[in-house]
Amino acid sequence: MEVNIEDVPVKVLRYQSRQQLSKHLNSQKVLLSENGLPRDWRGIAHLAGCKHDLALERDPDPMAKVLKLWSEEQGESATIGQLRKFLELIDRYDVEEDLSQAMEEDVVFFSNTTRNTPQEIPDTSVISADSCVITNDDITRLQQGQGPQKYDAFVLFADEDIDFADELIERMQNFGLKLCVKERDLLGGIPFEHEAIMRLISERCNRLVIVVSPNFFRSPANSFFVSYAAALGIEQRRRKIVPCVYRACELPPTLSFYFLLYYERSGRFWNFWDKLRDSLQATVIKHPEASNFSIPAIASINDHEIEKKQVCPFKVDEKKLNQSPKVDTLRSKCDEELQKLKYCSNKEQMLTESQHSVSKQVDESNDNKEKTVDTNCTISLKRKWYEKILFSTSQKHRPKKTKNKKTKGTCKKVGLEDC
Repeated sequence: MEVNIEDVPVKVLRYQSRQQLSKHLNSQKVLLSENGLPRDWRGIAHLAGCKHDLALERDPDPMAKVLKLWSEEQGESATIGQLRKFLELIDRYDVEEDLSQAMEEDVVFFSNTTRNTPQEIPDTSVISADSCVITNDDITRLQQGQGPQKYDAFVLFADEDIDFADELIERMQNFGLKLCVKERDLLGGIPFEHEAIMRLISERCNRLVIVVSPNFFRSPANSFFVSYAAALGIEQRRRKIVPCVYRACELPPTLSFYFLLYYERSGRFWNFWDKLRDSLQATVIKHPEASNFSIPAIASINDHEIEKKQVCPFKVDEKKLNQSPKVDTLRSKCDEELQKLKYCSNKEQMLTESQHSVSKQVDESNDNKEKTVDTNCTISLKRKWYEKILFSTSQKHRPKKTKNKKTKGTCKKVGLEDC
């Protein structure tokens, strides 16, 4: 007997499908859908009739919590078909397309393993709870009805540096921080140790503390986890790795651009342990009035409410909103400033053009002066050259004066004075 997937309750979804839903819908979106609903788990909670309170906001996996509350409140009427319609109403067609095959496989799996009707299929969130249990703290929290344990940091170190790592863990826990250590916190019997550590680093721990020493990078596993955390930090745009240099060594290119905390350089200006505590503390601060955000009904949504909710999900002071300048006055002021800028630019352009004309006239006058000087110089040179030629020619054709001593003596003898 074939089962219609639209009528199957959402509690048949297995752990992998629920994790995919949480991965897509846990992160809050700023832009609203066409219906004015948030395009994340808040829109699903509103459509499913779940109360949006502060406890749901602070839950580490709010989408999983919404599915659980929806199944408990509406029971068999909470179907996969309704979930698909909810995804379409919040404009998340990408999630519906990505999960369509996984949902069909979940329905086929339960229809093949049981002969019960879809209304009698057991809740898979209880069956697959063991798959999310990784550490000792997860068992305690699940017994109390809470989600998996979240940690401030995962500590990674070499076996030779365990004494320093013990001191680091003890000091940070005295500051009130929750740390995760592989040897102490991981449960026995986990099939893939590296996969469990990767899940802890990516999903459960805010930071990765590495104790840098020559022995640390001799382990290929440590190098892999550091590269994995560095890639996560780039993808999530957050501080993921906090490197603590216990003993100086040559750093790999992955850590060459990080700011390092040197244990041996701690002095009177700064304390290593205080600086490490400040680096590990969470920096995400939520507004205290965030819980007052309520999603309006689809029928009563107008454009003004959508604009206010899209900008900020907090309360809006109507008095300050009315006192703010209107769009027309702002537009007129912008036009006045634009006219001033145009006038200044035209004035500056005229000034530059006048400067160019004056400089051009000065250059032309200088050129004329140089030309007159050159002509005067050439005329004077030519005149001197002609005078020199005339003088030389006159000296050549002028007769030379000769003195005749014999005639002069004879004239004196004769008695003639002028000979």
